Amino acid sequence: MVYLFLDFKFRQELCKIESLKEKATRKKAGKFFYCANCHIEYEEEDSLVHNYTCPECGESLSLKDNSEEIRQTDKDIEKLREVLVEVNSEIEVIEAKDQKTRNRKMKAEQRKKTKERAARKKEREKIANKEKKKIVAKKSKKKIKKGKK
Repeated sequence: MVYLFLDFKFRQELCKIESLKEKATRKKAGKFFYCANCHIEYEEEDSLVHNYTCPECGESLSLKDNSEEIRQTDKDIEKLREVLVEVNSEIEVIEAKDQKTRNRKMKAEQRKKTKERAARKKEREKIANKEKKKIVAKKSKKKIKKGKK
């Protein structure tokens, strides 16, 4: 159960990292404009379509400096990578414990099967010995009968 949660957490963190990487790439590659009045950010294409004026309030848009946002995104990515390392190490510990448990169960199963095989072999040997004794007894009776005639 814990393993499933950690696996889910691992995948979730990977998705977050990927989305942050995409966000950082977009921010690095493009220009963004900002309306100081509405606090809305627009991509360059949208700004151009609206003639660099805010479609909400009509104020002119100003070029936004994304360097701080990019640095923050990079820091978030690093933090998430650290979390991934921790989660991955926990997953490895749990997998190792699970593997040990599986190995113990397999060895116990093998010992059980070996004992069962030995018991069946002894049983077959007993039956074979009884059959041999019967055959020997029949032969000795035949010899005795031949000797009396």
